[in-house]
Amino acid sequence: MNIQQAKALVQEWRQALFAPNADINSVMAKYWQADASFKIAYPFDNQDRAGAIQNYYRPLFDSFADIALRDDIMVTGIDEGAIWVGITGHYEMSFVQPWLDIPATGKRATLRFGEVYRVDDCGLVEAQILIDIPMLMTQAGVNPLPASLGSEAFVPSPATQDGILYDPQAAEAGQTTLKLVNDMLAGLMEFDGKTLESMAIERFWHPNMNWYGPCGIGTTRGIAGFQNAHQYDFVMAFPDRDVVTDVRFAEGNYAVSSGVPSLLACY
Repeated sequence: MNIQQAKALVQEWRQALFAPNADINSVMAKYWQADASFKIAYPFDNQDRAGAIQNYYRPLFDSFADIALRDDIMVTGIDEGAIWVGITGHYEMSFVQPWLDIPATGKRATLRFGEVYRVDDCGLVEAQILIDIPMLMTQAGVNPLPASLGSEAFVPSPATQDGILYDPQAAEAGQTTLKLVNDMLAGLMEFDGKTLESMAIERFWHPNMNWYGPCGIGTTRGIAGFQNAHQYDFVMAFPDRDVVTDVRFAEGNYAVSSGVPSLLACY
């Protein structure tokens, strides 16, 4: 199994799972090992294959008709000898039955996701799945969170429109990207507990950056927008935070840093 084969396998599984009238049990048994691990955002938490089917996938398909995948970024790489595939985008669908006690709207809905899969020669063995449930609640009119400081808007695909990396990328490009991300995360740990300037994030971010936060934070524009709408309140509340991601890899100009959870802090 190489990274291109892993990418193709993940795409083949997802297309089979979201095909009309797919048999979920058969599809999952074909592509996933029986002892596979699924780390899914709260309230689903950790599941094995059977639990993921019963508690996550089947209710998802019962509540949302005609789910379509709208992928924006797909990246493959190796971390500590394991092959990983990371995908971000949205599910687009009709909200026809309540889900997690969120009332169905009978209308079009989108669910933003970040999914990371570990693949070996026997198939798919691990999933880390983050979904923006509060954003779906907003669409249903029942979001309990206060208004975001950033703007709440549909998150677009990369401006360069090159986020789906089907073809092999130069190894040097991925190494450069990964170093930039690692250096940026290390810079965030330089916070002195007093001023944002201590992190000097302008070393790593474009002045006109976009930061696409989850519902409750929202999208920000530029370094000042990011600091004012998210970073200041966050680091002041969690000055001793620590990144504890399970996996980090890069391909071309894109990187994936994932973990469930991915941050530890005292409040």
